[in-house]
Amino acid sequence: MTDLLTLVEHVRAEVLASAESASAAAGHLEQLGIIAETAAQDAAAAEHDLACWIASLTAPGACSCHGEITAQLGAIRAQLDRMEVNEERIIMSQQQIEADVTALTAVFTDVQTDVGTLVTDLTAIQGELAAGNPVSTASLDALVASATGIQSSLDTAVSNITAVATPAAPAPAPAVPGSTTGVSN
Repeated sequence: MTDLLTLVEHVRAEVLASAESASAAAGHLEQLGIIAETAAQDAAAAEHDLACWIASLTAPGACSCHGEITAQLGAIRAQLDRMEVNEERIIMSQQQIEADVTALTAVFTDVQTDVGTLVTDLTAIQGELAAGNPVSTASLDALVASATGIQSSLDTAVSNITAVATPAAPAPAPAVPGSTTGVSN
């Protein structure tokens, strides 16, 4: 690519030295600038563009594709730019989804651990009651009230996650006019 850029700079100097008018020189320099920009992205395309441009200077009509190629490359570049923006959005969305799943996994692991601890504690309380030992009902009453709220929130969270995890059923195909499928005569 360095050789190509050196060649473009050499041709640029020659154009400035030999241009018959300032407007011709400006047009040539603009084309060389486009070729130099292309070289930074795609050396093969820039080499082709440079060859076509030089051919059009030395033998007018020898390369009729240059203008068409430049237009097509511009359209392709614009489409690639749009695709790159979409790709970045998808990647950012995927990263956010992965972060959310990791956070939810941590929360549910903690909830699972807490539920295990509660089951162990409730078993111990049942043992104390069976043995005839007194147990503070104030703590149990608070636990029941808290557990009811937690259950409701957990039910909602499970429903929301299930809705995300389970794709919607596809819509039924529209009826075809004149079709007798499912219709009895």
